[in-house]
Amino acid sequence: MKNSKIYSMTLIALFAALICIVPPFSIPIGLVPISLSSVVILLSTYIIGYKRSILSCLIYILLGLVGLPVFASFTSGVGVILGPTGGFIIGYIPLLIISGLFINKFKNKWFHILGMGLGTI
Repeated sequence: MKNSKIYSMTLIALFAALICIVPPFSIPIGLVPISLSSVVILLSTYIIGYKRSILSCLIYILLGLVGLPVFASFTSGVGVILGPTGGFIIGYIPLLIISGLFINKFKNKWFHILGMGLGTI
């Protein structure tokens, strides 16, 4: 059951939806607002694995690019990706890869936390 395509697609869609829900409710401080999207992305890596999380994150980015207001402060579009927050949004992909590799390679929870910290940096 857990290896079925429908199960995988459901998890990917669920976490893409969670990633879309969190960023619009952010605290606008400076050029890059503070949101909890990194926490949701790290949780998705931990819960569903980094490969599925990357797909969820790519869906989130594509939804924002086509015009759905899923980025911080209810913004969307190519201008956001090319603006000051764009590097932060694109940086979710390396965050997922680095933290996912640590989670897959090591069994110790401290290494998981270390990988998440390194990915965030």
